[in-house]
Amino acid sequence: MTSHKEQMVVDLQTARQRLEEFEQDREDSVYWDNGYWWEKAFNELITYEQEYVQRLIQSIDAISSYDDNATLYSQKLNRVLIRSIEWHTAFRQSLDQTLAHWNATETISHSTCQLLITHIAYINEHILFQGIRLKQVRLEQLERRRRQTGNIDLSSWRLIWDELQIVLNEQNQFYTEVYEITLPEHLTIKHLVWLERMYAIQRETLQLWDGQPNVNAKQLQHDIHMVERSIKELQPKEHHSWLSRLVAGLIGMMLFIFTLYSLWGSISASSSPLQDQIAVPIATALSNDSQLLNEQGILFLQEGRCDTAIQYFEAAITVKPEWYEPFNNKAFCLYDQGHVTEATEAWRIAVALAPQSPDANAGLGMALYSIGEAHEATQHYSVAIGLRPEYVNEEWLRNEAWWSEQAIEASRPLRVTLGE
Repeated sequence: MTSHKEQMVVDLQTARQRLEEFEQDREDSVYWDNGYWWEKAFNELITYEQEYVQRLIQSIDAISSYDDNATLYSQKLNRVLIRSIEWHTAFRQSLDQTLAHWNATETISHSTCQLLITHIAYINEHILFQGIRLKQVRLEQLERRRRQTGNIDLSSWRLIWDELQIVLNEQNQFYTEVYEITLPEHLTIKHLVWLERMYAIQRETLQLWDGQPNVNAKQLQHDIHMVERSIKELQPKEHHSWLSRLVAGLIGMMLFIFTLYSLWGSISASSSPLQDQIAVPIATALSNDSQLLNEQGILFLQEGRCDTAIQYFEAAITVKPEWYEPFNNKAFCLYDQGHVTEATEAWRIAVALAPQSPDANAGLGMALYSIGEAHEATQHYSVAIGLRPEYVNEEWLRNEAWWSEQAIEASRPLRVTLGE
């Protein structure tokens, strides 16, 4: 199964591989001079990560807090940030080992060592930034849960809030110790804009709760006060008039967008809960973005709601019929439902549109094998493995490619044969 981010995944992997290749070159040569290209690949990687995170945030904002999809997107965003932190931490550790080795041998020039130290600092800076985002996302998840249930565990909110303050302090300390400067103003503005976003979410919840029983408004008001106090502490001083105007403009724009999304959310929340059969019209009203529709379908597919997922994939196909991924994902749905012939047809279209897609070739190979077309099945699955050797790995299919247990089981004979 492929998401709208297959190209993004490829780009992420390409950027990571390129970065790792430059790093391997650095380890192997005392004359390494690819600092510019290392930094270019690193910046590309950060850009891809930020673009995908921003798209997920926009998807969350476009959905009512009462919709289960908001929770699903939040959980996905949480996983994306965790994986980013884990990868960058592991990569930084490899650089730390190189530096330790160089220091022990004393055969590398000072300038080369200094460049490595600078690159380690870049990675640490990004890890801190992603860590702050992760805490912010988790607090927003709690606020949405609070809105739905009327209450949350007080200790959970305070714990994450305190953890956020710790990471923010670590970020301040990092800039002071490593770069010998105070925290850049653009980072202060980013956090201030997020605090205003958090404040808007909380205030809207308080308004929606007005007159409702079984809600803990007192606790919410206390937490609102904590956010309010942080906003006041970060607001620019009056003599920084240009910065004040910039912050006010950013916050005003953010609140305007949030209000529009909240208006849609309150309309959705006031009606009956979303049913599967009306999911696509609502999604289409929110966006005619084929990528967003495809991603929404994947969330339903992962929840086992194939009928609804297929509607989203078909909507994505209507918007962008030349794009193979919705065909590929629809085929996985059909296959899991036992509609092997229809799934095979959808996969043939996907492969015709994207002959170099490993996922579509693997899916088509699996489906063909299921209907007795072993020779053609082997050809397509061989193409998939040639493009992506991980398609013989069961755990990778389960955890990274998001294949269902049914698809994993059905593909096992091919994987065993071709993996030998």
